[in-house]
Amino acid sequence: MDDEFLMVSIAGILGNNSIGYEHYRGKVERAIRRSSYKLLKKAFIKGNIFRIGDKNKFIDILWGTPDYSRLLRCFEHIAHGVYRHHFKSNFNGSIKTLLQFIHPTEKNPQAFKNFINHRASIDLEGKTLNGENKEVFYYQLTEPDQFGLFLAKLCFYQNVDIYIYAFNPQERSYQKI
Repeated sequence: MDDEFLMVSIAGILGNNSIGYEHYRGKVERAIRRSSYKLLKKAFIKGNIFRIGDKNKFIDILWGTPDYSRLLRCFEHIAHGVYRHHFKSNFNGSIKTLLQFIHPTEKNPQAFKNFINHRASIDLEGKTLNGENKEVFYYQLTEPDQFGLFLAKLCFYQNVDIYIYAFNPQERSYQKI
């Protein structure tokens, strides 16, 4: 169920490449109709489909508030899978996730999002784009710092960016100052 939920949540985002658009126009629309629009209600806490244009030329747009906590869980699972694939071992520790494609209206979350985006652009510059089909999905990793923390960028449809801004290893110990 998380696969369909994720596809509904990210495939139709404006600005995605043509593959994301085709997934939305095909798989997502079929899944929504097949579920009698129940899937749409599961993906969005508040949401609706808006039709823009006239009766002969139009586009349907999904608009709403996504199930944020479910999105976080999904991307945390993906981050663990990417880690396992890349390093051939399981990651033990905590993960901090930022969904770059979510647009907060409050000032502080927006400022933090801008900071992470700016910092990631610096830290990931020149890093390898990993993935077999980069038009659908790729990821980038930074080198771990002196505390073992590192950053990962997950990118779907060349526009949906998710930052794992702290892979925080569990075995690390903190000293009180």
